[in-house]
Amino acid sequence: MNSFSQEFFIQKRGRVWVIVQSGVLTLILTLCCLVAAEPEASAPGVDATRELQAFLEKWNHAVAAHDVERIRESYADNARFRWFEDGVLHYRSREEIVGALGQFPPSTRIETSLSEIEAEWMGANRMVGSAKFRTRVTMPGQAFEYGGVFTLLFERVGGGWKFLRGHTSTVRSDRTR
Repeated sequence: MNSFSQEFFIQKRGRVWVIVQSGVLTLILTLCCLVAAEPEASAPGVDATRELQAFLEKWNHAVAAHDVERIRESYADNARFRWFEDGVLHYRSREEIVGALGQFPPSTRIETSLSEIEAEWMGANRMVGSAKFRTRVTMPGQAFEYGGVFTLLFERVGGGWKFLRGHTSTVRSDRTR
C-alpha cells in the first residue's frame, strides 16, 4: 500500500469512528432524556391524603406521648433533611428536632389538632402535603397556643414514611399584611 492509500484509509477509519461515537452519544442522550421525561408512577390505588393522615396521626401521638424513638424515626436521617419555621431554617437533622423537644420539662403536654390535610403523590415513594395545625403546650406554671399551616415533603424509606422537608408558618395576631 502506498502512503496515499494508507493516509486515505486512516482518515476514512477516523471518520467512521467519529460517526460511531456520535451515534452512541446520541443514543445515550436520547435514553437519558426519555428516562428523565417519564413521570414516576404514583402508588396505584392508594389515596395520598389518607396515607399522609395516617402518618401524621402516628407522629402526633408520638409527640404527645414523648416517644423519642418514634419521633426520631418520623424524620429522614440524611443530609437532605431540612425543617423551616416562618421562613427560617431551624433544623438540619432529626437529632436537632429531638434535641429541641427535649428542652421542655418532662411534665410538658403537647397537644396538636390537625385539619385540612391534603397530599399528592410525587412518585411511588414521595408525596407532598400540607395541613393546618393548632398546638397547645402546657408546662408547669404556664401554657401557650399557636397555629398555622405546614407544608411537607415525605419520602418512603423501607416500609415507612419520613419527613424529608418541612415548613411551618404560624399565624400571629401581631402580624400585619
